[in-house]
Amino acid sequence: MVEFQNPGTFNLRGAALEPETDRIESRPAIEKIEHGDRPSGVHALNDADRVKALARFVGRSESVRHMKNLIERVAPLEVSVLITGPSGSGKTLVADIIHSLSKRSKRPFIKLNCASIPEEIFGLAQSGSQKGLADAIKNNARLEIEAAHKGTLLFNKITEMPLKMQRRLLGLLENKTILKAGAENAVPMDVRILSTANGNLQDQINKGAFREDLYYRMNAFSIQVPSLKERPEDLPELIEHLIGRINPLLGRNISRISERAFGVLSSYEWPGNVRELQNALQSAAILSDGSIISEREVLGALRKRGKGPGKAALGAEKKISLKEAVQELEKKLIIEAMEKTGGVQTEAAKMLALSPKNLWKKIHKHNISRETKSPART
Repeated sequence: MVEFQNPGTFNLRGAALEPETDRIESRPAIEKIEHGDRPSGVHALNDADRVKALARFVGRSESVRHMKNLIERVAPLEVSVLITGPSGSGKTLVADIIHSLSKRSKRPFIKLNCASIPEEIFGLAQSGSQKGLADAIKNNARLEIEAAHKGTLLFNKITEMPLKMQRRLLGLLENKTILKAGAENAVPMDVRILSTANGNLQDQINKGAFREDLYYRMNAFSIQVPSLKERPEDLPELIEHLIGRINPLLGRNISRISERAFGVLSSYEWPGNVRELQNALQSAAILSDGSIISEREVLGALRKRGKGPGKAALGAEKKISLKEAVQELEKKLIIEAMEKTGGVQTEAAKMLALSPKNLWKKIHKHNISRETKSPART
């Protein structure tokens, strides 16, 4: 998902950055997060800024609300955070929000793609090799890590960092010093570390592909970003938001998608998550001649990418309207909430962010049996 950088952030010269679409550790502070309490003495933004920052991650599903709660709690703390989730789910955006809600929000936010960091950089921080520095500058590959001093440093795709570089990064984190360009002696480095990972880091550790000691350095606290498949109820809001982003980029005035187009999008599982959804909508908008994206244009966009729902799914979706699709989704979510709470309506209402009265009305409307916690037979 494309996310523009804040005024307080900037790119590194010669650094390969991941497209947007991804300190000192305090044990008592972490324990307060785990127990749901706010740590004392933390940085506090005004409510408007806080809400605006969190709203950048679009969605109101239970999984997104839970994730935002963790973001809000850990952001002001001086702890490293590991952000995990599938590709295209918005990990870099979560990191950006954490930085914007932190005490370092007015300081630089540096994003590094671990697959593209020149090996000489960490070698410089440890060995002080001026020859290595000259070579890095000559090859236009120098990364000004020292620019993150007093700010936040994000290591994107940490699992793609070779083991040799992991060892050097661990040394940098333990010593908290860096050799600045042209300097002879290392200087202290005050920086908060965030990192993202697509896969399961524990699996990588078990395979010997990732250092366990580095894992604990990077993972004082972790946040899991849900896949789009896990939050289908957010799809309508996401589509509206992304169309609003796409219009100025393409100079278009797309107002909405058709009901059948929504049926196609909702039947697809989106393995590439929000990034793939954005690309599909952008392609469909390019193919569209009017202000409404049609089913044909959505299908064309997906097929151009070599993807799309199966024929059986498409045939079924053509017979359902947007209103019917939303009603079916609402019914499904209510049933799931009732099952998770053992049929206790007050708890299910909290899970769905509804009042008990509104939940009762929807249970009655959808003919859901409260006794069996499943759809009533008619």
